[in-house]
Amino acid sequence: MQMDPKVAMIIKIVLGLATAVTSGTLSLTGLVSPQTNALIVAVCSSLIAILGIIMSAYSSSAPGPLAPPDPDVVVKAQQVANLPPTASPNQIAVAKKAATNAVEDHQP
Repeated sequence: MQMDPKVAMIIKIVLGLATAVTSGTLSLTGLVSPQTNALIVAVCSSLIAILGIIMSAYSSSAPGPLAPPDPDVVVKAQQVANLPPTASPNQIAVAKKAATNAVEDHQP
């Protein structure tokens, strides 16, 4: 999966601001009531968790909480790559054939 660079930049800015608020680096003391400040810190904490999951899903090829499973073409290619050095010629041929079929069937 790929994320639009502008969306990624906005998420990183929001993550930075939320982290600054929760860590106390960016203090709202004196600007809002203590109750409102506590609520803002709690919301920022939740934002950090949610946006962290989103960024993780988009920055890893491994399936994550929001990432779809790898397409069959990737799975079959990985199976070829994972063959042990002791794989028989028949095992290699079967794995390569499955990968070739997956490439031919793949719809980008």
